[in-house]
Order: sequence, then C-alpha cells, then structure tokens
Amino acid sequence: NYLKQNKHATKLPIIYPIVISNSTDKNKMPTTLHDLFDYQEVAKGVIDFKYKLIDLIKTPEEQFNHEVWSDFLELGLKYNREISLNEAINKMKEKIEFFSKTPEGIDYITSFLCYNIYDIEEQDLDEASSSLKQILGQKGDNIMGSAARKLINEGFEMGKYEGEYNKAV
Repeated sequence: NYLKQNKHATKLPIIYPIVISNSTDKNKMPTTLHDLFDYQEVAKGVIDFKYKLIDLIKTPEEQFNHEVWSDFLELGLKYNREISLNEAINKMKEKIEFFSKTPEGIDYITSFLCYNIYDIEEQDLDEASSSLKQILGQKGDNIMGSAARKLINEGFEMGKYEGEYNKAV
C-alpha cells in the first residue's frame, strides 16, 4: 500500500518498533517481541526482533525535554499512574499551551484527556476542567467538551454493540 501511494518510492520505510510502558509492575519487561508470547519458540520463528522499551515510571521528568510531541504523550502516560489529572495538566501547562495553537495539537490534547478521564472521580474531573480553562480560556472548555463527547459517543457505540449482541443470543 505504501509503495502504491508513494510512486516515487522503491523501498519501504523503516518501521521502528517501540513499546511504551507506564506499568507499576516491578517485573522487568522483555525487549524482544517473541518473549511476550506463550509459545516463544514458535513466535521467534515468525517475529524475531528487539524493540526499544521506554519505561515511563522509571524515567525522571527531567529527561522529557527533547521531543515535544512524544514528550507530551510519554508524560501523560507517566502521570496517569502517579498523580491526578489536575496535577498533570498543571505540570504540563507549557506543553498544553504550545499544542493548543494548531488543530493537530488540539486533537492531541483531546486524546490525552480521553485516555486520562476515562476512570476518574467527578471532583477530579471538575478540577482538571477548571485548570484547563485557566490555561487556555474558552479553548480549554471546548477541548474538555470534545473529550467528553468522544467518550459519550464511545459509550453509545458500546451500548449499541451490546444490544445487538444480546438480540443475537
């Protein structure tokens, strides 16, 4: 598909396998894909390569200052396990301000919020919403509303799927 879409290309692009972990599990994560399967020898015959492992829990915050786009994602995942959403928003204030300047950045912030608001208490959500509005003004309200609508739509879709499943059974 890539070669069809890029007629000038004669080779495929490099695929860089990476695993980002925000697990608080103390077990060491393997860095070869076949080690993640039950039948490792079979998997090794099919997929035998190493990947880069980024352990967000063990990575100090100071190391997240090199790649703006990936830092935002990685910090968001790290904070999801360590601090409240409100604290994360306040710690990431400069990055949120930076991303809010483009439509792609707004989508990125919205995705971050969807991942992090999925399972929090209403009071925490209110505090996070207030912080986002302090940082971005009306744009903060719009972003939080977009995240909420996205989650509501996902809930409706799940409900439709479950209803169709129940009819079939």
